[in-house]
Amino acid sequence: MAIIYSYPRLATPRDSDLLVLTHTDEETDEKSTNNITISNLAAFMLALGFQGTARTVPLFSQSGFQLVDSIIVADDEVNPTKMTVEGDLTVQQILTLEGVVKDSDGDVGTEGQVLVAKADGTLNFERPPAADTFIYVQNVPATVWNITHTLNKLPSVMVVDTGNTVVQGEITYIDNSNITINFTAGFAGKAYLN
Repeated sequence: MAIIYSYPRLATPRDSDLLVLTHTDEETDEKSTNNITISNLAAFMLALGFQGTARTVPLFSQSGFQLVDSIIVADDEVNPTKMTVEGDLTVQQILTLEGVVKDSDGDVGTEGQVLVAKADGTLNFERPPAADTFIYVQNVPATVWNITHTLNKLPSVMVVDTGNTVVQGEITYIDNSNITINFTAGFAGKAYLN
């Protein structure tokens, strides 16, 4: 009898091709040489627990010996063009998206828009809020700067002199449109409010 690896290799097996196997009788533990078709072996393997839901990407169960359904579902069995995650998705490294990204309404957004998460869990493309900045110019050196602005809030303030060196002062908020800044020495410069 020839050594098994010396037989010619078959590149493309058919369902009706036969495989040789050793059958073990469960009661007597006797062993006999038998054959089985590839299609019967495939059906046996599926019966072991490799069944799943159509269009659902399988994954190995915790035991590692069984395939179960994942949360990833394809839109078509033959030519899928869209995969949907039906549950939570956690990315622990880098997520790279290629192609078109759509929000919950199916919109692709426009340049400059960002995806914003809403309280109901949806994502929508929106323009980011404008970074409102008011710049006050103090041309004449002074120890007190009275600033009226249009931000309608109590803004953060940064002051620089004419050499763009940051200068600290005592800020008093009068109301949502007026502040006063007191300095220990008079100078000219700019106040950036936002």
